[in-house]
Amino acid sequence: IRKKAFYLISDCVDVAVGVDQRWYQRILELQLETKMIPEVVYYRRIHANNTNSNISKQENFKLRLTLLKDHIDRKRNSEKKESKY
Repeated sequence: IRKKAFYLISDCVDVAVGVDQRWYQRILELQLETKMIPEVVYYRRIHANNTNSNISKQENFKLRLTLLKDHIDRKRNSEKKESKY
């Protein structure tokens, strides 16, 4: 990831749950170039003291749905703005 893209995405990611999901949403919204690579380059360690370990599964699910809804709303708003021109 280029430094410029990293900062462009990072400025908007301020959530405790769904950070990876939010990053990918921002990449799509900003229409950044992506490539699939065959190697695993990132491992996520899940343990008892994770940031969201004190959140119930149901609350975690609600927060992730909120992230998805926000993404859809932003996409719809940008499409409305484009259709005005």
